[in-house]
Parts: sequence; C-alpha cells; structure tokens
Amino acid sequence: MAQDVTSEYIAAKLYRYFVNEDLEEAHHAQLGALLRKHELNIADYLRTLFLSREFFRAETIGSRI
Repeated sequence: MAQDVTSEYIAAKLYRYFVNEDLEEAHHAQLGALLRKHELNIADYLRTLFLSREFFRAETIGSRI
C-alpha cells in the first residue's frame, strides 16, 4: 500500500470488529505496523491478534464475539 494510513485503518477496523470497540488513536500506528509486518496478509494478522494478550484480557472476553 502506498500510504501507511491505509494499513492502519484496516488493522484498526479488524481490531474493533473482533476484539474491542474501544481503541485509542495511539494504537492505530502499532496495529498498522503489525499488518505491514505480515505483508498485508489478513489471516496472519488475525492469527496474531487472536493469540495476543489483548484478546484474552478480562475486559475484552465476551465483549464482541
């Protein structure tokens, strides 16, 4: 992708859908970097997200899925 903001938008959108709607703006860049690290492979990004500590936090469990 030509601009990092695109990967940040997609990564944040997936995070909000699968993990938690509450996402601080400061984390957009981190999530975008993670997606770019996986060469924009959504499956690899989601695998990392689903295995993360954030996904299993007490506040997060059951909030979306």
